[in-house]
Amino acid sequence: MTVFWVVLISFLLFAVFLCLGVSGFRRAKEWYGTVRTNAVVTDIKYQETRESAGVISDASSYTEVKFQFMCEGLVCERTKKYDGIMDAPGYIGQKIPIRFNRNTGAWILQKELRPYWVFAFMLAPVCLFYTVLFLTQGERFLSLLEEFTVESPNMAGEILYVTFGSACFAAGCLCLRYFLPHMFKPVLAPAWRLLKYITGSFEQVEGRYVGSVCQSTSDSSSYFPMFAVPGAEGEARWVSLDEMPRKKYKIGKNYPLYRDRRSGRYCLGLSGSDLSGMIFGLLPLVFSLLFVVSLLVFGASLVVMAVQLAL
Repeated sequence: MTVFWVVLISFLLFAVFLCLGVSGFRRAKEWYGTVRTNAVVTDIKYQETRESAGVISDASSYTEVKFQFMCEGLVCERTKKYDGIMDAPGYIGQKIPIRFNRNTGAWILQKELRPYWVFAFMLAPVCLFYTVLFLTQGERFLSLLEEFTVESPNMAGEILYVTFGSACFAAGCLCLRYFLPHMFKPVLAPAWRLLKYITGSFEQVEGRYVGSVCQSTSDSSSYFPMFAVPGAEGEARWVSLDEMPRKKYKIGKNYPLYRDRRSGRYCLGLSGSDLSGMIFGLLPLVFSLLFVVSLLVFGASLVVMAVQLAL
């Protein structure tokens, strides 16, 4: 019965990873040879849906962003509609990596072409291998696995060591690329703002509080303040990425904001909670670093051990 379930699960996973890999590869192939460039945000328009006078629903709102980029000496303009507010670019002048097809005029954000299909193609053969292995030698493989020890190794244990070690190492690489950078943000963002403030890179402007954008999940709700700020063509909107208590600001009241003289990016002033958050953010950062390093070292050690046992 154990062999049957292993064969069934391995085959289903093989089919899933193969389909994901093929679909991802086809999409990436469509954009092979296209121009890779940076598009500059030239305009942001929020279509707000309010739950109340001071609360804007992120799920029910949308954002229209206008981009401008150069291709072969020509200025191109494109507009993209984002569902919600928080996932859209945050300020005018922001540079977003894109792919542009000169022949068709089509374009796409670079982050939408992340090579996840490569990992799917790597996992599909592993699942197929275990499907065939357990389909032909399942009972024998399990009996060899029960007899495996470091003193008397066999091929079954070595195969399992290589598989599990490779999976841990790959998971560590993925965490290093996509998870760990988010853990640095609570520590580095306030420190970077403080450095900018000290070096005079900021200019102070007045922002009128117009409400908070609410991101809701099944468990909780997060609120992000939105301000009316001076824009190139009158008044513009800016949403802070710093989560704040819902009633910290009053509708219609002006508050000091800081704009980067070079990039035009806005930010809130530093507070005591930011500095304390920077200190307390070190603890989860250290644990995350230890976790990622442990995955990498443990995975590599298992693979090395399997090779040594085989020799």
